[in-house]
Amino acid sequence: MSADTSLPANTWSNVYAATGITPGTPIQIFNKAIWDVTVQEAGSQPGAASRDGPCICRADTWIADQSGVTGCWVWSPGPIWINVQVVTDA
Repeated sequence: MSADTSLPANTWSNVYAATGITPGTPIQIFNKAIWDVTVQEAGSQPGAASRDGPCICRADTWIADQSGVTGCWVWSPGPIWINVQVVTDA
């Protein structure tokens, strides 16, 4: 199990860089904060005004693309508190 990760509000943060997980590794993100978190899978940081991508509601989980996209970014209007785990085959 991975440790919880805290990220700042109102900025796109790179999940791979924040957690030390190798970019492209399939991951599962669990939103532990009270704010919804928007996710984008992209090789480079989304534009500051972008809000494209699926939303992870509080106490919900989202799984990054299994094809190995090299970037995963999160944004929220409030402080982000997520738990990120590597997805492994059962």
